[in-house]
Amino acid sequence: MNRTQLAALTLLCSLTACASYHEAMHPAKKKEETQLYLTLLPVGDIALNKATEIDTKLTQIKTRALITSKDMDSTEGGALPLIALDSSFTDFQTIPAAPTKVDGLYHFSFTPHLRNSYRIWAYAALKGAGAPEYPFKDIGTHTSGNFNRTEQLSQTLNGTTYTLKLESPLKRFNEDTLALEAKDAQGNPVPATIKNITGIYDDYRTVIRITPESGKDLTYVPDKEGYIKLFTRISDGSRETVVAFTVSVARD
Repeated sequence: MNRTQLAALTLLCSLTACASYHEAMHPAKKKEETQLYLTLLPVGDIALNKATEIDTKLTQIKTRALITSKDMDSTEGGALPLIALDSSFTDFQTIPAAPTKVDGLYHFSFTPHLRNSYRIWAYAALKGAGAPEYPFKDIGTHTSGNFNRTEQLSQTLNGTTYTLKLESPLKRFNEDTLALEAKDAQGNPVPATIKNITGIYDDYRTVIRITPESGKDLTYVPDKEGYIKLFTRISDGSRETVVAFTVSVARD
C-alpha cells in the first residue's frame, strides 16, 4: 500500500473516553465534541515485522486547521501518544509520536507483527475540551474488528498468573473497584501493581484510559455497555508487562 492510498484512508472519529482517574470516575456529560481527522503519511510500504517510518498530524474537520502544540495540553516531551491494535485485538502497542521541526507534525516508527489490518488512535487532549478525543485511522483493509466476546479475568504470563478482581459485575454508570492479584506457579503472592489501563471496546472504536491515583483504590465508572479488552500495564518493581483482560459491561 502506497502513501497516497493510505492518506486516502483518513477517517473521522470523535469519541468520548476516560484519560485519567478523574475522568474515569466522573464521565463527562454529553456535549458537542471537537471533531478531528488523523492523517498518517508512511515513508515507504508497510510490511510484516518491518519498521516503517510514519509522519502524522491532526486537523479540525470543520476548518481543516492543523492542530499545533498551542492547541494541545502538554504531554511528556511534547510527544503525541498513539495506540495501535490489530483487528484480532492481539497486537497492542503504545507509541509516542515525536514532534518534528514543523509544529503539529509528528513522526513515529510502526512495526506490525501480525498479517492483519491495524487501527491507530491518537490521544488528542485539546486545551479546554474536557475529555480527550481518540481520532483513528486504519492501515490495511477497513474492518470492524474480530472480538471474542467472552470474559477473561485471568492470564498467565512468564510463569505468573494475573487475575483482575472486580468488586461486582460491571454495569453502566455504576462505580466499581478494580484490584490485581498476582501469583507464581506455586501459588505464592507476587508483588505487582497496575500502572495504567487502556481499554478498547468491542466496537473497535471506543477507547478508555484509567490511571490509578497513589494511595487510592482503582475505581471505574463505565458509561457504555459492551465488552472491553483491558490492556493493563503492570509493574513488578523491576519490569513492566502488558496483560490483556476481557470484561463485560451490562446495562444499569
